[in-house]
Amino acid sequence: MRYMNNRKSSIIKIIKNISGGSADSETSCIRVSGKDASNFLQGQLSNDIEALNNNTYQISSFLTNQGKVIALVRIFKTNDGYLILLNKEIAKYFIEKISMYILNSDVTITLMDDFAVFGIIEDISEKILEDLKINMPYKFAQPSDDGIWILNNSSKEYKSIILISEKSLDSNQFSKKFNFKESSENILKLTDMLEKFLRLDEKNKERYIPQILNADELNGISFSKGCYTGQEIVARTHYLGKVKKKIFLINSEKNLLEINDKIYNKDNELLGEIISKSILVNNLFYSLGIIKVGSENNMLISKNIPLTIIH
Repeated sequence: MRYMNNRKSSIIKIIKNISGGSADSETSCIRVSGKDASNFLQGQLSNDIEALNNNTYQISSFLTNQGKVIALVRIFKTNDGYLILLNKEIAKYFIEKISMYILNSDVTITLMDDFAVFGIIEDISEKILEDLKINMPYKFAQPSDDGIWILNNSSKEYKSIILISEKSLDSNQFSKKFNFKESSENILKLTDMLEKFLRLDEKNKERYIPQILNADELNGISFSKGCYTGQEIVARTHYLGKVKKKIFLINSEKNLLEINDKIYNKDNELLGEIISKSILVNNLFYSLGIIKVGSENNMLISKNIPLTIIH
């Protein structure tokens, strides 16, 4: 078995061939409102909520007291509070855990069942961003009164947007409204995986600190804000420690890998584990793994299946 060290451009080419858009039924939207909402979230999330304005959004994380990530989220400010996007599988758990810190604050947390989330990639997303003059990462716009937000989800290699609608529109209605071709892929899930943005679920929540999950490289941690839940561990790792494992994008030719499957080198040395479900793109299965830093150029195997790291 031969280890292949592919470039990230290989999957970029695949994405460019996909194009179009799709609904993301696996993402939930949560509203946090009330006069104390800003102070409350500032004390719970790893990013600087006070830095948000009316046309920016953030990636952030909510942690345990021990600094382990419960959820990675996207968050932005609206006229009546904040909207948070996260994996539907742990949305109710997220609400349960973060609500423990409300105490006597004027804060209301609501799971928005009627909201719809879509991902669009390439040509149409590029045109929409140009029309709205959104040319920087982590920017968003609400271009009309129809309750639709448009988030710039682009990377250096491709253009992509996230659409959030207050109305529970289906893909057909949305594709007609924004003139995009419907894709059989979950576009947002695919781009999340490409950017190593982990959708934490019941199996992998509360296991890793944010730096292992790429939160620092995703601009999801502020090291200058005040205290928040789990902050001490995150700061200590940043200033004094060294992350020994990191999240990597990997692919394989077989769909036999599951969360918690172990990753080994050719000498049967344990180097990490699979931490996401696989998705199929052009006959290859992509997933995320936590792997020992410095071992990326080894021949990696899980369940006797050769793994390729996408850099």
